[in-house]
Amino acid sequence: MRLALVGFMGAGKTMTGRLVAQAAGLPFVDLDQRIEDLAGRTVPQLFADGEPRFRRLERSALLELLERDELVLATGGGAPCTPGSMDALLEWGTVVFLDVPLDVLRQRVTGEGRPLWSDGVAALLAERQPVYRRGRVVDGVGDPEVVAARVLEVLCA
Repeated sequence: MRLALVGFMGAGKTMTGRLVAQAAGLPFVDLDQRIEDLAGRTVPQLFADGEPRFRRLERSALLELLERDELVLATGGGAPCTPGSMDALLEWGTVVFLDVPLDVLRQRVTGEGRPLWSDGVAALLAERQPVYRRGRVVDGVGDPEVVAARVLEVLCA
């Protein structure tokens, strides 16, 4: 099975991905963590060098991971929006969008030091949603176990 979870920052991609991978007996990779491991720096540190540079690192790490046959992948919030990335994800496997309203996202990420979280976040979310919605939409609100069960239902349908 090949599963990619997409959605905005704070949507629960990492937590959900871990739970789904555990239930399915598959490896799990968080793309942001993979980038940090490769670069030896945190995502905020990498963003300090400029978003375009970060997106190049992200795209390279993503394409490397898409060579795997069995994987549950949690992408970064902007990863699917890099030109060609969502197409690559959709060709590789099942893409699930964890749909979470802005007010819930705001509660989840307050104080986490997310590089792109600002007053303009509503516009950024609106810009990204059409890309995310190319995947199968799953309600991302609720206990992580419930959200993971929703994702597994989509995979089994």
